[in-house]
Parts: sequence; structure tokens; C-alpha cells
Amino acid sequence: MTTECSYAKPCTVLLVEDNLEHAELAIYALRKAREAAFEVEHVDQLSAALARLARGGIDVALIDLSLPDSNGMETFQAIRAAAPGVPIVVFTGMEDEKFVLEMMHQGAQDYLLKHEVEPRLLARSLRFAIERQRNAALQECIQKLDGAQALLQKKNRRLAKLYRTAHEFVDNVSHEFRTPLTVIKEYTSLVREGLVGTVSERQKKMLTVVEDRADDLNTMVDDMLDVSKLKSGLLGICRKNCQVAEILDHVRLGLERKAAVKGIELTFEVDPLLPAVFCDPEKAGRVLINLTTNAIKFCGHPGHVRLTCHREADGRASSSA
Repeated sequence: MTTECSYAKPCTVLLVEDNLEHAELAIYALRKAREAAFEVEHVDQLSAALARLARGGIDVALIDLSLPDSNGMETFQAIRAAAPGVPIVVFTGMEDEKFVLEMMHQGAQDYLLKHEVEPRLLARSLRFAIERQRNAALQECIQKLDGAQALLQKKNRRLAKLYRTAHEFVDNVSHEFRTPLTVIKEYTSLVREGLVGTVSERQKKMLTVVEDRADDLNTMVDDMLDVSKLKSGLLGICRKNCQVAEILDHVRLGLERKAAVKGIELTFEVDPLLPAVFCDPEKAGRVLINLTTNAIKFCGHPGHVRLTCHREADGRASSSA
């Protein structure tokens, strides 16, 4: 709970005092105060004070510690516990400096001696108590925010470390895949071509499937590496002037083999008059492989996939699968 009392708005004061003369003196002093407007609600017992505080709307409490149902530090602690956000000014007749300091250490904003009360002093004490409580609440919020920010920064550093570790793992695993994939492809090709013994047509077809799946896995490894580099801001692009026919020739054999395995007819239609394109040929080829592979996979059986590249009406080169 925080106070929002301002000079343009009356402050609601909860006066906790069982001595009627002292209560009337305090109420009179607040009504005479010119610095600010106060609305005073008076109770004479701790139980009544706690009930009023529970309803909220109190800006500051002016309390006597000796009440019919409570006395001394017990009174202060009960009110403090009931409304920790409400500033408390102790209204006492005792001039015990040690006791007063204990009140201040417990959280009292100020104390006033009853026989010294006069309008200006009382109004100023209550106003200052409200401002000090507001500043204390603000400082507490700032400390909590600083703590939350420090914790968030610590978690961010941990997340960044985990992020780097994950990408390093992906990179390492991807690179480790390349060597066995290369070996699988080379030995499969040797066996399929009959260089280590006679191979039947059925066996050749099955070895072609193995080689095709090895190519798929190799493409997946390349994609994983590219995603890892892209998220890390390390993905490099090597663009240059390229002929579309050359990019297609580089990927044609692998795509034809995939189509043959699936029993899909694959044709290429490339305009021979296409101009050079400025791109990264390796990544452009990967895009064509992914698009055409998806077309082969989902075109149905029997099916026909046609990869075309031609000039649009506005002069741009366009390709489709």
C-alpha cells in the first residue's frame, strides 16, 4: 500500500488517541494548518484502528501508544503490521529518547510530544512523514528492480552460453557426419558400378536408393549448418554472376536419380537466352534441390515434375518446379 496524498488533495489522517482532550487538540491543530488540508478520522482503541486500516484509504497514522486495549511497542507493531505502507507518526507524552529511537528503528517516520503540538509543526510532520514513506517505497521498488535486472542479466548470460554450446554442438555433429556420409556414397557408387563384383539390376536400384538417401542426409546436414550460422550471424554469401543452366546442371544428376527412384518423370525447361543472374550458386542450387525434391515427393504416382526457368513479362528471370 502506498500513499498518494498531494497538496491539491486532502490527506486522510487516522488519529488513534483515547484521551479526548489530546484528540481534540490534534484535530484543532490540523484544521488550523494552512500548509495543507487534512481529513481526520478519530478512533480510541487499537481494534478500531486495525479495522479502519483494513478498509484502506488512510494516508498517514497519528498514534498514541497507550490505549485501552494495547500499550507501548505492542500498539506500534500491530498498526505497522496491519498497514506496512502507511507512514506512522507517534503521538506521545513521553520524552524517553531511547524509546523514541527504538520507534524510529522499528519504522516510525516521526514522533511528536503532545504538549508541543501546534498547527504548523503537526502539519509539517505529517506531510514529511508521507513523503519519506513514499521515497522509502520508491527506493524499495528500485532495489527490487535492480535485483530483478541483475537476475535477468545472469539468466541471459546463461542462455547465451547455452545457445553458443547448442550451436557448437550442431556444428560439430554436422561436420562429423560429413566423413561417414562421403564414405557411404563412395562405396555405394563403387558397388553399384560393379567395380567390386557383379551386381544385378535389382541390386543397382537398391544401391541407387542408398546413394539418394545419403544425398538427402548430406543436404540436411548442410541445412543444419546454415541455420546454425544464420542464427549466429555467421552465414556467408558468395554472390557472383552465374548462368542458370550451369546451376541446374550442377543439381540435375541428383534430382534425376531421386525422380528415378520414385518412378517420377522429371523434365527441365530452361530458356537459352536467359541473362546471367547475380547470386550464390551453391545456395541457389540448394533451394532448387529442396523445391524439386518436395515436388517429387508429393506429386503422386505416376507423376511428372517439370522444372522451368524463363523470363517474366517485366524482364525478370523466374523458375518454378
